[in-house]
Amino acid sequence: MGFVPFFALPVMQVELDLDLEKLTEFAFQMQNKDKKGVEVSNIGGWQSDNVSEEKHEEFIKLKKEISQYLQKYHLEVFRGVKFKENVMQNCDNMWVNINEKHHYNEWHIHPGSTLSGVYYIKHDNSNENGNILFKNSIGSYKVSSEIVTINPKSNML
Repeated sequence: MGFVPFFALPVMQVELDLDLEKLTEFAFQMQNKDKKGVEVSNIGGWQSDNVSEEKHEEFIKLKKEISQYLQKYHLEVFRGVKFKENVMQNCDNMWVNINEKHHYNEWHIHPGSTLSGVYYIKHDNSNENGNILFKNSIGSYKVSSEIVTINPKSNML
């Protein structure tokens, strides 16, 4: 007898060593460029459009870190999966969320994405309402826990 871990997909957590003040400055620069922002998954708060081409020095460092960890994840988690030769992960869409008390992002998916992630510039660890929740997309079938909670930290990818 054997068991098959259906739909098991690990979540990578990495604490980065980036300048949080400079990244906070970047986030507010993006908000000042587009005060209205976009409304996609945010309830309250502010959300930017795609910022992946921005040239802020510390943001470029963040993109480099993300790219490195995307490749590590790809190599470790998808080891044994037969991709076409030289397939690599790339990050083609990034945005900024600025949430204050009682603001949040509702359940959503990222269609067309193999992987998605979040980086926390600043996070209030004393507030469990700021946790990130992952919901099992097959819901009531209970292959595993329906909701997994992660309590993020500042500077965490």
